[in-house]
Amino acid sequence: MSRIRTRVRPDAEASAATDSAAHRYENRLLLILFLAFGFVFFDRQALPFLAPYIAEDFHLSNTELGTLSGVLALTWALSGLVAGRLSDKLGRRKPILIAAVVLFSCFSAAGGLMTGFLGLLVARALMGMAEGAVLPLAQSLMVEASRDSRRGLNMGLLQGSSAGLMGGILAPPGGGVDRRAPRLAHCPAPDDRARSAHRGLDREVGQGSTARRPGPARRRGHP
Repeated sequence: MSRIRTRVRPDAEASAATDSAAHRYENRLLLILFLAFGFVFFDRQALPFLAPYIAEDFHLSNTELGTLSGVLALTWALSGLVAGRLSDKLGRRKPILIAAVVLFSCFSAAGGLMTGFLGLLVARALMGMAEGAVLPLAQSLMVEASRDSRRGLNMGLLQGSSAGLMGGILAPPGGGVDRRAPRLAHCPAPDDRARSAHRGLDREVGQGSTARRPGPARRRGHP
């Protein structure tokens, strides 16, 4: 019996250590993928909230604004199909996912440098191509690393909560900044305007009284 105990104990300890490492990897992966897809969706949702400012700066119509949103959705859908199939065929998901996130960030930054509708259209199309690969690959990685008791929770946090919390909650305040505030900073304060008005009025009154003031009376017999 003593021999059986000594043989079982190392196996149990090794199994517990393996389970603990797997749980830590699962939690770390969930956090990384949650932030990755959340920030991607955050950037994607920025356009609708910045649309009034973009339309004013680039002189875009409502049709052009809708096209900018639609082209990203189109390339996103096509890219998800291609990237998912490619990852299944190659059996390599992490490199493709990392490349997709990096490319999406680059295309998003390039969109901020564009000065016209066509440039924004190309940038948004490329953003959709890169973003389409993020969610399918993130879901595949999360399913493989999830325990049976955590699979539904992990997928809900990854797909629903990250997009809703970061893209739907954080994006509106970040995109809805009123650009009129810097302009108001250059305007004088009400007290300053009032003091300036009073000084101008006093100046005008002083000039008027000086103009109407009679000169010194001349004495008779003197030039």
